[in-house]
Amino acid sequence: MLNINYPLTSFDYNSFYGPITPTNPYVNPYVQFPISMPLFQFNSGLSGNDYHNMGYQWMQNATATQALSNAAQTLTALEAGVTEAKENESLNKEQKEKLQEILNKIETLKKEIASASDKSAAEKNALVSKVTKLQKEAAEVANQISEEIQKAAADGDGSSDTLTGEKPDENVTNFDATTGRSYDLGEAPTKEALRDLNSRLFNAIDGPGTEYDVLKSAIISNKELNAGNIIEVIDRFEKDYGKGQLSAENLNKLDFTDFDDTDNDAWDQTFINRFIEDLGHYEKKEFVPVLLNALMTRAEAAGVPDEKIQTYVSKINNELGDCCIGEKEIVKGLLGIYKEIKLQEIENAKKETKAQEDKKAEKTKETEDEKLEAEKAETEAIKTFLIDMREIWKDDELETSDKVKYKDGKFVIRIEGRDYTGKDFNELCDNITKAGYDPKKYLTRQQLDQAA
Repeated sequence: MLNINYPLTSFDYNSFYGPITPTNPYVNPYVQFPISMPLFQFNSGLSGNDYHNMGYQWMQNATATQALSNAAQTLTALEAGVTEAKENESLNKEQKEKLQEILNKIETLKKEIASASDKSAAEKNALVSKVTKLQKEAAEVANQISEEIQKAAADGDGSSDTLTGEKPDENVTNFDATTGRSYDLGEAPTKEALRDLNSRLFNAIDGPGTEYDVLKSAIISNKELNAGNIIEVIDRFEKDYGKGQLSAENLNKLDFTDFDDTDNDAWDQTFINRFIEDLGHYEKKEFVPVLLNALMTRAEAAGVPDEKIQTYVSKINNELGDCCIGEKEIVKGLLGIYKEIKLQEIENAKKETKAQEDKKAEKTKETEDEKLEAEKAETEAIKTFLIDMREIWKDDELETSDKVKYKDGKFVIRIEGRDYTGKDFNELCDNITKAGYDPKKYLTRQQLDQAA
């Protein structure tokens, strides 16, 4: 599937705006006046309502300015995603032209945003709407192109860059030699698909508030997070938004079994932790079972023994049934299952790699044995040829002419520009005789020397 990825960056309101103060009674808790803003003086002749309107207008403009700044970052990320998608070798000329049209619109909109610093809040919000509209248009174009690529691949007229999920002929076990994932899981997710899903999940949980409609659409309705990609989603999130806390180097050092220890500094930026922390009580009851089921199915496919994850599963289920769900316990349980799957898949990859090496070595040995057998058979055939020649012509001193070659199980000799063959001495002699030549003259070194 062709995906256009455009992860958005978060905005730290507290670092930009000042804190709530008693002198600013109309401050929005998420958008505050700058610390440097002069305090209102009520002896200016203006009414309190006038000050209220002034503050409201300033707040509207500040909010619009920040929204436009975020939109500009979105546009830059979108441009990178479309550019990357355009470089896909599966695309034809027409498909690339469609993406170029999107890039042209992005460039135009970037120029408009760059010159919007003095515009009103309404004009800035209009530009933000244009960015949103362009995002949707880019997504529609990407979906259309993906459908065209998949149809062409199905018709045999093209190819997709997605993995088929079919087990290669050289495989010995049911696991991929590189990733260790089971082929029972089907097609592995592409990097494009992972970046697209993670960018939506990240934007839904990043910053103030949670976009539950986005999460429900992706995870509940469309089942985009499942056993076939949950490990890859967690790993890709770690790479794009995390701190490398779940790297192969750190994984063995992390202990998720002590549920009394709720310190999460070692994995606070992982997808699991950030996602669960952003969910409310009832949302945890809705989303956690989906993640748990996906991980359990993946564990089963990987061959993780039940006893290695049962403690985590029980702890998670117990927490979900509690009136006060333990957030950290849920996180540690899910990460504990993730760890067991990762370790098992790493082991699966090692076993498959070793099995392939052994299979290759065995095949090489069989080939060498076959070659030795063929060489032995050739030696015996040549030896028999010489014995027959000496016996028929009653001359123990005869030697085979160096013009006689043994090739592909037959003797071959070229006489006056034409090849004559025979599986043994007698057949070759018959064929030479039928052609009107003297076999002894051409098959023996002695006679050839005399003729020369």
